[in-house]
Amino acid sequence: MFLPDETMLSKSKKPGTNPPRIDNRISQLSASQILLEMVRSEVDHWKPSFSKFYRFLSVGVLTFSIDYGLYCLFTELINTHITKLPTINTSALFVMANIISCTSGFLFSFFWNRNFVFKVKGKLQIQFIRYLLLFVANLFWGNLLLYLAIKTGLLSALYAKALLMCVTTLVNFMVYKNFVYKAPIVHEGTTRKKYL
Repeated sequence: MFLPDETMLSKSKKPGTNPPRIDNRISQLSASQILLEMVRSEVDHWKPSFSKFYRFLSVGVLTFSIDYGLYCLFTELINTHITKLPTINTSALFVMANIISCTSGFLFSFFWNRNFVFKVKGKLQIQFIRYLLLFVANLFWGNLLLYLAIKTGLLSALYAKALLMCVTTLVNFMVYKNFVYKAPIVHEGTTRKKYL
């Protein structure tokens, strides 16, 4: 619930009188003052999340450049040199290219998300294991969808990879924030941190 601050309340207070009840104070404020204060309150509440999300997107663009750039390089090599061989399963080669490019992006992303986006100092091993679990899940589902999209001819190798990266980026932010880089819980009266 929105409550006006002291500066707003002081405008409605008359000298030498007791302050009116809070209901009277709010009714004396203009609708625009109340609305402005509500907006300020909401912006202040969400500002840290927006800042963190913009940093996440910045690291994401760099990770995308590494991951997708390597994937394009490998795709070009596969299309130019290997597809001419009759017995090669090219869909499997695109999956291998995806594994190599994703692993490179994974290492870059873990370091920068940990130190720049979420700025956590928790236990490195726990965060790395959580990040690795998410990476393996992304890699499994991503490779499966990539393989099916290329094998069925639904999308080209490059479009399938780009679409896949867009979808995983949106999901990953919430998982990173609430699971991988979750801040430790400090119980009152103790100095021990509990990592969930």
